[in-house]
Amino acid sequence: MYSLSALRAPNGAGNAFDCDNLKTVFGNMKNNAELQTSRPALARAFTLIELLVVIAIIAILAALLLPALSMAKEHANITECISNVRQLTTGASMYASDYGGYFPIIDLPEHTLNAIEAEHYGRYIYTAPSGPVTVPKAITAPQLFQNLGFLYPMGYVGAGAVYYCPSYNAKPGSVLGEQEYMPLLTTDGEGDVRSSYCWNLWADVTTDIRLYQKQSDLVRGSACLLNEFFVPTNTVADPMVDPNQMAHSRTRTLVVAYADFSVKSIYVSSKMMTDAFPNDTDGAGNLGWVTPWTPGTTPPPQSLEALLTDIELAH
Repeated sequence: MYSLSALRAPNGAGNAFDCDNLKTVFGNMKNNAELQTSRPALARAFTLIELLVVIAIIAILAALLLPALSMAKEHANITECISNVRQLTTGASMYASDYGGYFPIIDLPEHTLNAIEAEHYGRYIYTAPSGPVTVPKAITAPQLFQNLGFLYPMGYVGAGAVYYCPSYNAKPGSVLGEQEYMPLLTTDGEGDVRSSYCWNLWADVTTDIRLYQKQSDLVRGSACLLNEFFVPTNTVADPMVDPNQMAHSRTRTLVVAYADFSVKSIYVSSKMMTDAFPNDTDGAGNLGWVTPWTPGTTPPPQSLEALLTDIELAH
């Protein structure tokens, strides 16, 4: 502040004002005003309460968006899985066209040609005496390739990734995805490579010999030709979905292909869960055939024929 006394003339000159002092004072006032105007206003800091409110809003939005993003990712995986199955079934059809109508075979060591004793037999695509070894891109020992594995060296499919469901690949705890055979395609320690998909499982339940060995054998368009492998857990009375044992556990769906070469994503019903529960008919904890059974009649529950029938009812 500036007092009026500072403006009076020196030496007691009455009430007269000193012009020089007046200029000096007003000059200083102008400079101070410009200085205050040029200083940026200090930003007001957030209070702790305001920060907590912002954090809470972000957390709520994340909780709302993450499930939707996860579901969108799962639907994208299902679409890619369907594409894999289409490539495999198309490749099998092309193979049949080039080889007298015959589908790719399975010829496991110490087994009869085209024997299907349990569901997991349809998963084999390569069997070497020991491992790990890299699966060749050429057929040097025909008995080593199994099922849809023949499509790989013969160029009916491209990269080995087509044999694996992307949803299984995204689950580090699962042994049903490509992570078990990296770099693709490398056998496991026992010399085997298995797919996420089971090929052409229907067999004569008394002889275990595959029914659909030729494309002309597919007299029923609704017959199950390929299905994703999954294993219910807990108990038969209360089967549970283990995310590591079911590819599309979030949607509880299964990608399958039929004899008319249509490919669908179907819902896994409670009955299908029970029928798919391993019945240990082979003594190794797998799902196999239950005999006696006559095709065309209601299959016994918890059996491979019951699971395949459930899949066909969803055609």
